[in-house]
Amino acid sequence: MMTDRQFRETIGKGVIESHYLLASNEGLLIDNAIKAIKEALKVDESFDLDIFSLSETPIEEIASRLYITPLASARRLLVVRDLEELDNKDLISFADLIGNVKTDNCIVMVYRIEKEKRNVDNSYRKMLELMPALTSVIFTPDKELIHKLIINKVQRDNLKLSSSVIGYLEEEFKNDVTGLKNEFEKIDNYLHETKKSDIADIKDLAVGLCDFDRYVLADEFYDGKPMLVEHFERLKPYLSSYAEIVAALTWGLVRRLRAKKTRQVFSNAKVKEIVNDIVMIDRKTKRSSYFAHLLMDIFLMKRLKFV
Repeated sequence: MMTDRQFRETIGKGVIESHYLLASNEGLLIDNAIKAIKEALKVDESFDLDIFSLSETPIEEIASRLYITPLASARRLLVVRDLEELDNKDLISFADLIGNVKTDNCIVMVYRIEKEKRNVDNSYRKMLELMPALTSVIFTPDKELIHKLIINKVQRDNLKLSSSVIGYLEEEFKNDVTGLKNEFEKIDNYLHETKKSDIADIKDLAVGLCDFDRYVLADEFYDGKPMLVEHFERLKPYLSSYAEIVAALTWGLVRRLRAKKTRQVFSNAKVKEIVNDIVMIDRKTKRSSYFAHLLMDIFLMKRLKFV
């Protein structure tokens, strides 16, 4: 098994193995590792890159692509995702297929660790047992990595963040790369919307990013609280998509309908009306329609009249 650092060092030297098994509970780290391999091989994505999902693609179809000669690159890159979804029988068949491949192409198998578990389970270990010659790497986020990502982001985008803000980010997201990425998106939106050039105080960050959680907004919506619209306006700059609000409102409705105390608050007709409105907004959002913004505004304001 190779460490993250060893992986980076060998890739930096241009040493690319033929079979990789990459695992992490952070999809971003896996994507970055695949990107590093792709750049090292100088893969032409139009001709010499195949990405498969084992939950969607039959093993036989993957097998038919393993021996194709690269067209515009020195080596082809084949990425096979969702290894964790194979049962023991299919895992053995897949390992037998991949293990017998004699090719100069590069095959990257991806194993996604559940966020809550943070550790590999039996299927990953079984794969190592079945294919002892493959190169395996587990990417685990830690404080050192988070610090590096923060500093790289600050330097690359010339962000002006105070030491207190950087300290907050390091502590709050000490092992959560995806959470850190989302937080930086909110910071970018905050600086853009407020026309500020820096975040000098942790209070700026707190007011902008912490106080108005979208799930709190969902609770305010179903409780019919009058500060709902005001809070939504303050939350808008930090949303990457209205789909975040759609998800929060849907989750909030399901949670309340399951709870005995709040189950009778909404009539069936009212639930149907809310769901229909949410579905309409969701469709507009997916189509990147400007009407999604207007529909969401009307939907939230109309809710205050329901109570």
